[in-house]
Amino acid sequence: MNESFLLYSGASTASATHLDLIIAVYDGLARDLNRIADAVSASDIECRCKWTHHALNLLGYLEVGVEELKEPELERSLIRFYAFLRSEIMRLQVSKDGSPFRDLAMRVCETRAAWQQKAKQMPATPTVSVEKAAAQTTMEPDDRPRLAWTA
Repeated sequence: MNESFLLYSGASTASATHLDLIIAVYDGLARDLNRIADAVSASDIECRCKWTHHALNLLGYLEVGVEELKEPELERSLIRFYAFLRSEIMRLQVSKDGSPFRDLAMRVCETRAAWQQKAKQMPATPTVSVEKAAAQTTMEPDDRPRLAWTA
C-alpha cells in the first residue's frame, strides 16, 4: 500500500483514526462509482475500465479490514454488503445505463454516513500513522493486499 491510498479524503491522514480511514475509502469508492457512471454515459470504455478496477481495489481494502472489527454481526453484514457491491459492479459492466452505478454510489454514501455517525459516538482513540499503517500491510500468498486496522 502506498501513501497516496491514505490521502483520498483530501486531508492529511497522517494522524487519522481507523474510522477516518474507512470513511476516506468509502468516499473514494463512491467517487469511483460516479466516475464509472459518467464513463458509461460518455461511452468511454477505457475510463470505465480504469475506474471499475480502482473501485474493486478499494472494495478489497474495505473487505480486508472487516475481520479486525471484532463485532460478528457487523462483520457479517459488511461481508454481505461488499459481496453485493462487487457482484453488482461486475453485473453492470455490460450496462449502457450509468444510473445503476449512481444508485450504488448512493448506497455507499449511506453506509459511509453510518460509519461517520459511529465515529462521532466513539471516544477519542489512538491514531494510525501513515508509516505504521504501511508497515502493517503484508502480502498473502494470493497477493491480495492485507491491512491491519490497528492503532
